[in-house]
Amino acid sequence: MMISTLLLPIVMGAIVISLGSLFLFSTSAANRTADAADAQVVSSQYSQDVQQAASLTTSPAAPQCGTGTQLLGLEWGLNAQTSAYQYVVSYVEVPNATGYSLLRNFCSLGISSTASSTSRVASDIPANQSPPVVTPASQATLAAAGWTVTNSITGVTFTVTEPLSHYTYALDAVPSVSGSSAKTSSFLSPTTGCGFASAGTGTYATSLCFVDFTSYNPNGSAKGCGGNAAASTVSAAVTNTPYILSFCISEIPAGAGQYAFPNPIPTYSNPPTSEAFLGNSGFYTNIPGDPALYQTAGGSTTTVNITNIQLTDPNGSAATGWYLVTGDAESTDSGESLTWTSNQPFTLIPNSSTSQIGNACAYPSQPSGIWLTGLGTTSVQCQASVDSDKTGTVMIQ
Repeated sequence: MMISTLLLPIVMGAIVISLGSLFLFSTSAANRTADAADAQVVSSQYSQDVQQAASLTTSPAAPQCGTGTQLLGLEWGLNAQTSAYQYVVSYVEVPNATGYSLLRNFCSLGISSTASSTSRVASDIPANQSPPVVTPASQATLAAAGWTVTNSITGVTFTVTEPLSHYTYALDAVPSVSGSSAKTSSFLSPTTGCGFASAGTGTYATSLCFVDFTSYNPNGSAKGCGGNAAASTVSAAVTNTPYILSFCISEIPAGAGQYAFPNPIPTYSNPPTSEAFLGNSGFYTNIPGDPALYQTAGGSTTTVNITNIQLTDPNGSAATGWYLVTGDAESTDSGESLTWTSNQPFTLIPNSSTSQIGNACAYPSQPSGIWLTGLGTTSVQCQASVDSDKTGTVMIQ
């Protein structure tokens, strides 16, 4: 009994020490895991921001986006009309419950004390975190004094040692305009925008942004575009992104006044004889503005030319992973047809798994009952030989 009594505190003491070490190890591991996650989050945004930057600063006293102690400021998208940058990002340090966090403040309308959005990219950074190191040294001096252009900057390295875990990571990026004095950041001031249909009214209701042609006047707004004196430039700000869709547009009417004019969607509603499907019957409804070009003169043909199509970021670099979409905004009926031609092959947008176009292009004498030719090629045509309420529409990309 005496031996057992004496050994018990020794054993229990060893267990307590072991548990204490285990809890300490678990806390440390959790901190390292969290801090490693911080590094991944901030890295995903940091590189893109630096690459886009046309001007930057590491001065906490320089004008910034939002509030907090500025460690790095970045701006791009020069608006030629105001000589100011459209987009500003400030990486700032702010206190939290246990230490300090790194926030990314984004301003979409230039420098402002009120950020358009704020996100926390790291939750554990040291007090008085050092700003990123800019190279070469001559540019670092300019950046520390205020805003400076990025043409000659060859590196922006942000090193963080996180206090809770002592985990160290370094972020390194180079502005895309670096080393190219001929390449300047330019912002094409949008002449219009685009809008979305009500959520749930189509398979791509939240990803198809319909260009608003409201300000386009085919019979008087031509200013010259892409070498065509009769063409007009349209530049549309893509909603909730920094991207701009731009193109030249011109028309060849069949006769006086026979242009295709901007029109709301739906373009036509006359049930049960003939009704456009787009915008009616719960299909891509409540699209704002005038996203259709609508020709209403009977017995005539209007040709609309859209060229120089570009989707660019604020630095003028081409975007990837996007599609240009077009389609029939009315009800192609007896004696009517639409032809689309492009330098890229067209494919049908799969808006429905049961009926891709419904009774659009209805042509009973055809084996399939429809006349829709050219899918997969650079020229697609829809014709009809009967009038009918439409149960679908042609949408191609």
